[in-house]
Amino acid sequence: MDDTPVKVNGSVKLKVVNKGTGSSPITITKNQMVLTKSDGANVPSWVDFEVGEEVTLSIASNDSSWSDVQYAVGGKLLMDNSTITTDGIDAGSTRRARSAVGVKADGTVVLYEIDGNQPSYSIGLTAAELGQELKDLGCVRAICLDGGGSSAMAVRNPGESTAALISQPSDGSQRACANYIFFVNNIASDGVTAHAVLTPSHRYVLPGGSTWFSVKGADASYASADAPTDLSYTVNDELGTVSGQTFTAGSKAGRATITGSNGAVSGSMNVCITTGVDSIALQSGGKALSSISVKPGQSINVDALAYHTMGAADSCFSGACPAMR
Repeated sequence: MDDTPVKVNGSVKLKVVNKGTGSSPITITKNQMVLTKSDGANVPSWVDFEVGEEVTLSIASNDSSWSDVQYAVGGKLLMDNSTITTDGIDAGSTRRARSAVGVKADGTVVLYEIDGNQPSYSIGLTAAELGQELKDLGCVRAICLDGGGSSAMAVRNPGESTAALISQPSDGSQRACANYIFFVNNIASDGVTAHAVLTPSHRYVLPGGSTWFSVKGADASYASADAPTDLSYTVNDELGTVSGQTFTAGSKAGRATITGSNGAVSGSMNVCITTGVDSIALQSGGKALSSISVKPGQSINVDALAYHTMGAADSCFSGACPAMR
C-alpha cells in the first residue's frame, strides 16, 4: 500500500497480502487495510483477488464535500437544522444505551454517551430522548452511532498515563467493535510537572461534610508527572477549609473551588455543597440494609448515604453552575 490517504474522490494503490472468510481474527499492521463484504451485500463488481496481486482502489461521490473527510464512522441522522428525526434508528422507541455526536451552531462538537440496558443502574434513552438531550446541549445537527453493548467511553484523565473506561457497558465489558472515534493529543509528553491535578473522593457534600482528595502531577500534555509538593490551598467565598488533603465544607451551600499552588504549579477542583436531604440509605460493608439483626454485645458498622434530588431549568446549566449528568 502506498502512502496516499484513503479519501473520497481519490484512489490508492494496494497489494493483496492475505484473504479469508468467516470471523477468524486477522492482524492488521502499519499501512495495511481490510476490504470486507458481507454475505448479503449487493456488490456485483466484487473480485476475488489473488495474494500478491496489485490493485487500485478508487472511491467516488457526487457530493464534493466528502473530499474533505479524513475519518468517518457509521451512523444515522438524528437531528438536522435543530429538527429531531428518528427514522431508521435501531430500536428507536426503546430505552437503551446510546452514543451520538452532535455539532453546535458555532462548530463545537459534542460527544454523548449514556449507559443503558441495566435496570438497576441505567435504562438508557429512546432515540427521541437522545435527540432532545443533544438539542438541550445546543446541538443543531447530530448523528446516532451504534448503541447497546457498543456504547462505551474511555478517557485519559489529567495526570494519568493510560485511558480508562468511564462508562459501564451493558455487555459487562467493552465490546470489540470494528471502529471507534479517537481524540489524540498531539502535545509531546516530557514528564516535567506543569499542573497540579486535584480530584475529590466525593463531588457533593452536605454543609459541614468532608471529602478527601488526591493530588497528582501532570506535564504540559496532561500526561503523568511527579506530584507537586508544598501546595498551599485556598477556598473561594469562605465555603470551607482544607487540612492536609481533606476539604471540609462550611455552613453555606454553594460551589466551592479549591485551589492548590506552590508558586510554580497550580490546580483546582470543584465540590458542590448542597442542602436538603430527600432520602437516606443505610449500608454495611458496601451492601444495602433493609433490616439489622444483632446479638447481645455484638456491634455492626453502618454507613448512611444521603440523597438530594436536584431540579434545574436549561438556563441553570451554564458556566455559573456545575455540570451534572
